[in-house]
Amino acid sequence: MAVQMNQYLKVRRIIADVRRGAAFVLVCGVLSGQARPPARVFCGDSAHPVASGEVWLVAQKWGDYPAALVATIQNGTLEPVPEPPPIEGAEHAYDFRLIAAISDRALPPRGLRTTEQAYTEDLLKEFSSVYLSEPLGKDQQGRDWPSALSRMGVATGQTLMLPRPGRRTVRMRFPDGRPFAGVRISVSLYGSDQNHCGWPAGIPVGEYRTDGSGRITFTATLGPLALHRSYYSEERAGPAGVRFVLKDGVITGPGPDITENRWWNLPLRSYAITLRTSAGKPLAGVRLSGCLCNEVCGAVCGPIPLKGAASSRSGLLRFDNQDLRSMEKITLTSATGEERALSESDLLQLMTTHRLAFTWK
Repeated sequence: MAVQMNQYLKVRRIIADVRRGAAFVLVCGVLSGQARPPARVFCGDSAHPVASGEVWLVAQKWGDYPAALVATIQNGTLEPVPEPPPIEGAEHAYDFRLIAAISDRALPPRGLRTTEQAYTEDLLKEFSSVYLSEPLGKDQQGRDWPSALSRMGVATGQTLMLPRPGRRTVRMRFPDGRPFAGVRISVSLYGSDQNHCGWPAGIPVGEYRTDGSGRITFTATLGPLALHRSYYSEERAGPAGVRFVLKDGVITGPGPDITENRWWNLPLRSYAITLRTSAGKPLAGVRLSGCLCNEVCGAVCGPIPLKGAASSRSGLLRFDNQDLRSMEKITLTSATGEERALSESDLLQLMTTHRLAFTWK
């Protein structure tokens, strides 16, 4: 009972010190608050105080991520900025995040106090490790950032112990288990995808090439990742009963070992369309175009196949293309520029049998 009471009184003292604006000391992994002496911050263990660092509060708005510097770290001691500048438009943020950037060598303090885009500007290139907090609710407008910082590691007494960045592995496979091998993937610590295109923004980790098993390995702090790669989501809809919807970016779980099974690319199919006039004569020079089922930004309509083959003198249009169940609509265009959209029944036949006999009327 005496031990529990002592722990309770210690917590009450720490809370009181935080409310009085006490300095914090960070040791990679631990945050503590007190009036005197200031708290210490370490990384990994108590033998490695953080040499230098910065703590930024990010207001997450619709495609806009302004931030203000709220604390600095020098020689393992966390010093809150006495009067952090206001973040423009913070009242419109849907939530907030905290960025803690640390270095294993001493860096001179910088004068920069605000930034317009924390996820796109080159704020953190001097730092060896970056931590990104879980979202903070908008009710306190980010003023609860000391609490968020303590949750990045283990807060004990007068110290904050941050976990060392560790080895993380992502395996990228197709739904049938085939590896997505030999492709370059850009990886970020995930911050937000609340923007016009739904493209995930965050702190860049690096670009990596998947090996023969579809795997990339890198060193980073824990937390959800953003894989900057489009993929197709399989849905029970469309003329053929299954459709593939193009989506942008993958947000992973927070753990060190992650496997993502997605339709990264669709399989190639061979298609053939036989074209005739209403009198039964072959129709030459007809081209095919279509629009993808999609949830991404940018051009998603174009010729099928991309090189734009036309029907021959015999009225036959042959082509190889990714699975056409990714198409929302498909249109035929004659040599004179007339257009005919394929009906639901036409699409069903083409998508399932890969063949279609079409009469131009």
